[in-house]
Amino acid sequence: MTNLKQKTRDWLKEKYKAIVGNVEYWNKHSRKSQDLFNLFDLVAIFNHSIYGIQVTSDKNFASHHKKMVQNDILWYWLDTEQFAWLVAWRKKKIKRGGKAYKWTPKIREYYLMDYREVKDLEHSELKINNQVIVWKDLKKS
Repeated sequence: MTNLKQKTRDWLKEKYKAIVGNVEYWNKHSRKSQDLFNLFDLVAIFNHSIYGIQVTSDKNFASHHKKMVQNDILWYWLDTEQFAWLVAWRKKKIKRGGKAYKWTPKIREYYLMDYREVKDLEHSELKINNQVIVWKDLKKS
């Protein structure tokens, strides 16, 4: 099985020259991994900003997205003008009909917006100080 967290760490270092730290740990008593604020697996510094990053597979993308937007702490994180990403990995065939695969990331970025300006954008139900969490999928590069 592929370690998606390590794949994300390597990809961030290579593509963005990021400083990346692991903020998920194993709790031996509950026998579960614990994310930072029940939200992030990694924290990365690049582009003069701090990014909280949740890592998952493409199959678990929807459940991790739901987990993030339902967590009140995401609003407070975004209110500090830092970034939050959900990174999902999937294997994609390099050539149609071929056998070789390449791992590719799907990135969803979260940010705050005044609820009166949201209009047709997808957004959370949580509203604090007239702001809601909005998200967009970043273009592949």
